Amino acid sequence: MKKIMLWFIGVLIILLALIYILLFTQIGNNLLKPLVQSEINKYSPIELEVQKFSLRPSNFNISLKHKDVIFARLNGIFSLFSQRIDAKLNIAFNDLSVLNKSVEMPLKGAFKINSSIQGKFQDFLFQAKSNIADSKTKIEARLVKFSLAGFKADIQDLELQNLLPIIGQKSYANGFLKIRADIKENASKGYDGKIVAVIQDGTINQNLIKNDFKIVIPKTNFLFNLQADFKDKLIENHLSLTSDAGSLISSGTIQIPDLNIENIYKLSFSDLTPLTPLLKIPLRGTLESEGKIKGDKKFFAIEGKSNIANSQSLYRVSLKNFELEKVDFDVKKLSANKILWMFYQPEYAKGYADFKGNIDDFKNAPSLKVMGKINGVILNAPIKKYFGLNMPDTNFDAKIGIFSKNGAGKLDFDFDSPLGWIKFKQADFKISEPFFDGNYVVSLPDLKKLKFITGVDLAGHFDFNGQIRYSKNLHLDFYSDTFGGDIRGLLENTQLKGDFKGIEIKRIFGLFEMPQVFDTMASGNFNYDFFSQKGKIFASFEKGAIVPNDFTNMLKKYAKFDITHQVFETGNFSSSIEKKVLNAKFNMQSKQVHIDSEHTKIDLGKNKISSKIKLSLKDDYVNVNLNGNLNSPQIQIDAGALLKKQAIQSIDKGAKDVIRKYIPKKDQENAKRLLEGVLKNF
Repeated sequence: MKKIMLWFIGVLIILLALIYILLFTQIGNNLLKPLVQSEINKYSPIELEVQKFSLRPSNFNISLKHKDVIFARLNGIFSLFSQRIDAKLNIAFNDLSVLNKSVEMPLKGAFKINSSIQGKFQDFLFQAKSNIADSKTKIEARLVKFSLAGFKADIQDLELQNLLPIIGQKSYANGFLKIRADIKENASKGYDGKIVAVIQDGTINQNLIKNDFKIVIPKTNFLFNLQADFKDKLIENHLSLTSDAGSLISSGTIQIPDLNIENIYKLSFSDLTPLTPLLKIPLRGTLESEGKIKGDKKFFAIEGKSNIANSQSLYRVSLKNFELEKVDFDVKKLSANKILWMFYQPEYAKGYADFKGNIDDFKNAPSLKVMGKINGVILNAPIKKYFGLNMPDTNFDAKIGIFSKNGAGKLDFDFDSPLGWIKFKQADFKISEPFFDGNYVVSLPDLKKLKFITGVDLAGHFDFNGQIRYSKNLHLDFYSDTFGGDIRGLLENTQLKGDFKGIEIKRIFGLFEMPQVFDTMASGNFNYDFFSQKGKIFASFEKGAIVPNDFTNMLKKYAKFDITHQVFETGNFSSSIEKKVLNAKFNMQSKQVHIDSEHTKIDLGKNKISSKIKLSLKDDYVNVNLNGNLNSPQIQIDAGALLKKQAIQSIDKGAKDVIRKYIPKKDQENAKRLLEGVLKNF
């Protein structure tokens, strides 16, 4: 038993010796060095190299670096028996840009931090000095049982134009920040003291804003002041920002340790352009808002009212554990043209909008509930200038409803104007993909009013409906029975294709305000590419009839033939489309008449037609040319061959009567042969 105890004690002594060698000798430290480096890099935003690692029973020394731009050294002495420590930590950041990928921000600059820790493990003083942003910074904090017992800070001449790049922002503001703080914990575990922060000689960088946002802002000076008076468990605070453009003032109290806050605030800006860098978009105009901040560290809300864009707006911003939880808003009489102007957008419309709703679930894709309406006028001048459309001033009413959960939901939308109306009901959408899928209904009551879009004089109305779907590509189908039959089509990105059945041709003639020359029901198909502006159309019909018109009257006069009594059993029409020009061919056949054209050109943009048509009447034919205005073309009928034949037939008949009556019977045959020879060469 004694031998076993001696053996056990010996093994224990050897293990303790090995642990001592591993932890407190350079040989052991060199073995631990890769493990220490691996553990540090688990938590470091960038890879660090452990250059030196030395741990002894009463001191330590660790040196780290990243390439030649970041250096850190932690060294000091300690005593496990007296529970004391005296250590220094010095860090040099020679180029902060090495952190860009890790923090996903464009950091710039360089600075040093020299700090020390002195005292007991449960009661020590932390001191630090730094030249961050060319400042003279001193910070001192006392921690008792790792709880803050006192804090002092003296920061002088911290330059904003150098601080902003360090935190990943451009130097849109210049000025000098000064901070003085001196607070101490009292017997009741509260704090007494004061913190004062001041930005003096503040200016906005006009040139940088002009370069980044393409807007010109006036010269703007500003002064910032923050004062916090610690009175036991109450902090009385006052914040003010005054400038040439406006001011922000806030004051109130904060109770500790729950951070129960009751503040009021008011902001008034006569020019918002200097705030452009905060929103990252060009901004102008005026703004007034006031409200209160109330709550604690678990939940607080910012509640107020605003006159943005001449509106009467109420809002409530709720935060839970200092994270944005919900935004409620109720906006009335928001000026449409004013809000467009404020964000440097063309004033496409004027009018007033009302919106009410909320946004929440900011941890995921936000959820949104909005109901709104807008009544206004779309204005001719900006639409013509920016879109090249000579749209008249147009009154409109619009209603919108959005109901989404985590970025996916339903959309209701109604838009009504004298030009037409469109409705979406319970359309599905997803913001993240993006995705949209819904049924729509469109009604255009007077196509003549849409010439600024079509470029063609059209008459009548057109109603259609269908489904629109967008998921990486556009898919829009449509259906209409406006022209008596069925029109079905599909638009995929720029490709339009479709077919029609039982369309009343007289309605098509009416659509283009052309004379009613034909009556039938047509069926066919079409395709068109909006990118190349090229396409084709084909139509066929059965049992059609030409209706009385100038052309049929002229044909009846010269050809002694009434074509309106003909029933055309079959017919075809085909055409290529290039922009607004149709190059067409057509033919149709009745029992006695065949009509065809190999050359028909219709320019819808110029409202012109040029067509060569051939009418075959049994063994005879007539050439017809149509030229000029599409609505009333000039008609030229070339019936020379037909008239010649009729003349010969009349001469032949008359001459034979003369021969039979006045020439002796024995010479009649010779006279007839002579007459035939003459007429043959006529």
